[in-house]
Amino acid sequence: MREVDIDVLKEHYPEEYQSEYERWAKGQSDVVDTILHEVAPMYADEQLEGTGWRYPCGIQWEASCSQSDGVSISSAVYFNEMNEATLDELRKDFPMCVALLKREYLHVWSDHSSRSVCSIVNWRFDDIQENEDDEEWDGEVSRLSGGLYDGLPESVAFQVAHAEGFYRFVDDLGDRLKDAESKVYHTILDEIEHQYSEETFIEWARDTGETFEVEDEEAVS
Repeated sequence: MREVDIDVLKEHYPEEYQSEYERWAKGQSDVVDTILHEVAPMYADEQLEGTGWRYPCGIQWEASCSQSDGVSISSAVYFNEMNEATLDELRKDFPMCVALLKREYLHVWSDHSSRSVCSIVNWRFDDIQENEDDEEWDGEVSRLSGGLYDGLPESVAFQVAHAEGFYRFVDDLGDRLKDAESKVYHTILDEIEHQYSEETFIEWARDTGETFEVEDEEAVS
């Protein structure tokens, strides 16, 4: 018997090499899980950048190559997290919705689905309530302050937002989240494939100086 390194093993002992690779791959599950828990949040952060969705309260994934696989990100939309390109796109169709989002009248967030690995987008619209019967109500009309819509009555602002279609606005924001989730999912698949690859096995063996016991049937230089 003799000890050989990974390069000699691969070149001169292909059967033993394949056996060692398969043994190593079986032990990679815990390593891959640890790596994904470290890097998946970073993948999500990269994909959400500029969309308004701020990473994340939580991220879940399943990557066993079945129809129920996917990525679910729990997050919320913040106006200040949108880059100029995103704002320009949204303002074309939903200028008032964007204005109300900026003023925190409109709140959009996502939760994990309990049925599969995907997110569910929720929203809340803090619509103005005319409390004319309230004894403390003084009859003063509440208005938006600052920016293009400074002085506009809140009731008018909400009417305009309804006319723009804030349901479609929320759907648009949700589509941006789902697009990010899809990209994160495929990045996770790539990471898993890499971590189980022969290239990673060989790199690990070289870096650690791992040797392998083989039968010394022929002299190997």
